[in-house]
Amino acid sequence: MSSLEVTSVSCKQPVHTEPKGDRLTARERIVWIAVASASLPSIFETEWKLEIPLGSVYLADLLLIVAILQSLAHVRRTPGSAVFYYCAVFAITVGAISEATIPWIVRDSRPFFYMIAGLVIGAFAVQNPRSIRFGVRCLVFVVVATTVLAVISQFSEMNVVGTERGATNAIYYNGEARNLSAKRIQTEPVPLALFLLCCSVAAWVMKFDLSGFLGKTWFRIGLLSAVILTVVAYSRNSVVGLAAAIFLAAIIPAALSRAERLMRLLVLIAAAAVFVGIPIWIGYQFGYFGNVIDSFSARVIAGIAPDVIGTDPSVGWRFTEMNAAAQFVLQHPIGGSGFGGYYRDRVAGEPFRGDQGRLYLHNYYMLLFVKFGVLAGSAVLTAIIASVVRLIRSGSTGLGASNAWSVLACGFFALLVVSSVAPVMFSRSFAVLGGVIVGVGLLSTGVQRRYEAVCKL
Repeated sequence: MSSLEVTSVSCKQPVHTEPKGDRLTARERIVWIAVASASLPSIFETEWKLEIPLGSVYLADLLLIVAILQSLAHVRRTPGSAVFYYCAVFAITVGAISEATIPWIVRDSRPFFYMIAGLVIGAFAVQNPRSIRFGVRCLVFVVVATTVLAVISQFSEMNVVGTERGATNAIYYNGEARNLSAKRIQTEPVPLALFLLCCSVAAWVMKFDLSGFLGKTWFRIGLLSAVILTVVAYSRNSVVGLAAAIFLAAIIPAALSRAERLMRLLVLIAAAAVFVGIPIWIGYQFGYFGNVIDSFSARVIAGIAPDVIGTDPSVGWRFTEMNAAAQFVLQHPIGGSGFGGYYRDRVAGEPFRGDQGRLYLHNYYMLLFVKFGVLAGSAVLTAIIASVVRLIRSGSTGLGASNAWSVLACGFFALLVVSSVAPVMFSRSFAVLGGVIVGVGLLSTGVQRRYEAVCKL
């Protein structure tokens, strides 16, 4: 990523060096702190926000406004931002016509405006590549700090983070609920931790020196924290995300041959079995962390079995939700519901409080069509898919930052797959980073072409 800067050392492999010149400017630091602030965890069930009559104002809202003002004057091109902006205006207009209340419109549109902010910041990052290392370290810091609080919450009576709101602390076998023996830590940075973990796995497979880019201490602590936070969330989505990242890392065109990537993947699995499996087994034998291991095994590993999924009420609810959404899209294909507008009536026994479930969809891709209609929703989805395709194309050249593009593509693809069962891309905690990656992806082919042109001189 920092290897986007053209160096005279080699055009074949990325070179990881500290940025040359002056230290990072205040502008560069503010921009990335704003990105990280969107993933700050709730502390003792208290979010980083202030309630006002028109809705909530989050700390990230204010920081992102400052970041955008700091970025716009120094960004030459922000691909996709106009499309997203007009889609947002369209959805707000439809919501207002549908008599949606202002607080609901504000709440419902926030993740999408976060994504628009991310597009601008992504363009800023491409033009200021020396700041990316600092930005990733900010994200790692959020995950590390949250992990420390999560461990305290897991092994004490305090619930510092992970209020478990909206997260079932149980697994269903043949329709019967079995409570987990450990607390399920569901907190805002969990998707970010999964993203970092998927990128780390892809970096190993692609032979990209992520520790050289971040710094060995940052990388080791960040990876350990990402693993711990992903484990104590006890979410089956983590398995889905990791599988998607590994799949893409194994098949996409890249600098390394597929055979070499497969061998590195097998080595990674063997190393994980030795350095993770054996200590866990020893700890389990002596009674350490037994509740964590039991809960992870019951909800995540055994929880992906077809018979368990088939009798899980949360899975059944997703089908109920999808049917209602599909009917709504068929009836309102052009306008959708808009921001703050309801797409369904209340359903007896639904797992939501008040009317918030009438705005929410677990499937992000169906959610786009519900909120924006078929045409505008397709425009947003096309931009997202195009960013992944361009990242993959940029990573296939074998020159300069190609491995970095491939790693980013794998990590982002993993979260996009997860978004089919949990709308990570429409969550307040990940939407900004998602927008950053879309912005970087749309610009990646241009950056790579310029790098290749320099290499040919």
